[in-house]
Amino acid sequence: MFVVWGILLTFKCFAMKSIFLRVGFSLLLAAAPAWAHQDYGFHTKWTTSSRLKSVEKKAPAFTVQLNREEQVYSQAVENYDHAQANAKRHRLQTQAIMKQAGDDFRRARSRITLPMFTTALDKMLSKHDRVAEFLKEEAQHAEGLVGKPAADWTLKDLAGRSHVLADYRGKIVLLDFWYRGCGFCIEAMPELAKVAEDCKNDSLVVLGMSSDKDEKDARFVADKMHLNYASTLRATELRGIYGVHAFPTFILIDRNGIVRDVRNGYSPHLREELDQAVRELLPGKCTSSARPQKQDTVHSGVRD
Repeated sequence: MFVVWGILLTFKCFAMKSIFLRVGFSLLLAAAPAWAHQDYGFHTKWTTSSRLKSVEKKAPAFTVQLNREEQVYSQAVENYDHAQANAKRHRLQTQAIMKQAGDDFRRARSRITLPMFTTALDKMLSKHDRVAEFLKEEAQHAEGLVGKPAADWTLKDLAGRSHVLADYRGKIVLLDFWYRGCGFCIEAMPELAKVAEDCKNDSLVVLGMSSDKDEKDARFVADKMHLNYASTLRATELRGIYGVHAFPTFILIDRNGIVRDVRNGYSPHLREELDQAVRELLPGKCTSSARPQKQDTVHSGVRD
């Protein structure tokens, strides 16, 4: 049997406090130089070139091993991603969830011997402690806000009008912290727009909290994304008051000004999750056509 030797290219990026992004694929290549350009989260362009360097004869047993270990590898990465998502959703169990995730990952690693897989898993394992520590800090930060009065603020919107949090007392307030260069923030915006539409009965106020230092960036996003938020506010200084360090971050405040939920990151099911959180505070007030879906990875980014 002849097998064209392939390279498994796996990119696992962990930016401290924190962006989690995995892209994995197999190519029948020996080389794949590439460059990428990201345009403020709206477009990403990739240019690649490749060339086949060799064809090796392999025994049938190797093909069986390759297939088996690829399945172990893919399942291990998928399970680890889901564990991170669970840790974000269940803050009180974050440490236990991540400890179990690390143990499961190591067990998967022990079942693999092919370098194309072991190298990738070893790199991910080397970052596990940092990932777990960051998620623990996120959970502690959220627990420090939930159940307590939201810090008051006075901010200006893009038209120069002043907004005071206290003026929204009696309504549910959902704050969306974002900035122009955050791709996951941009992906989340259509989901937030749907949440605003689901609860368009004046009981919910969705406010965009731009962390961009340059107002032009905030205007660019608001215009291009056609945001239907109640308003987009210049919130550069507020992120420090609320301890926001990962983007996007969503803070849900009840009618009495008490923080009821804090979450960050984007997932394809963000709308359903936020709808549920809002419905708990506004029973019978929100209607959504979104259906619960399979749990997926939560992505977030960090801005220094």
